[in-house]
Amino acid sequence: MPQEFTKADVDYLIAASKFIRIVPPLPQFGSQRPTVIRIQSEIFKKSEPNNPIRGLIIIAKARQAPTGLPKPNPSSALEWNGKRIRGLNYELRHDNPDGTIVKGWHEHLWSPEDQDSYVVSARPKPQRCGLGDVFKWSLKKWNIKILEKQEDVPGWEV
Repeated sequence: MPQEFTKADVDYLIAASKFIRIVPPLPQFGSQRPTVIRIQSEIFKKSEPNNPIRGLIIIAKARQAPTGLPKPNPSSALEWNGKRIRGLNYELRHDNPDGTIVKGWHEHLWSPEDQDSYVVSARPKPQRCGLGDVFKWSLKKWNIKILEKQEDVPGWEV
């Protein structure tokens, strides 16, 4: 069973200096037409560069739209011990547990009471909305650096 944690634990983890070792390769929707493509990476604390933070991963996903429909925006999440503690995604309208409404790009904030259902407007909004763009946006928002920058990773414009 995953260890329970508090909002203070999550806030401390978000504020801590972290990094991923390398940028994961961006998969492409191919001829087999997968409905979802996903990238993920384990995260390391700057103070302990040889050990990943136990249970902490960053994930970005994109869904394939059926032919003739607009392409949906990708999303990203920071998961700790199987729970989404932060998330970035786009919805026309997202209702909060307290009755407020957030429209467009928003960030999910974890708390013991609401889990990840409470959202706030995500600022600044992304300039571009590809899978790699949303992944890099979430790295920046959640204080995660890239240890080794690769020059020619397909789909990643630096």
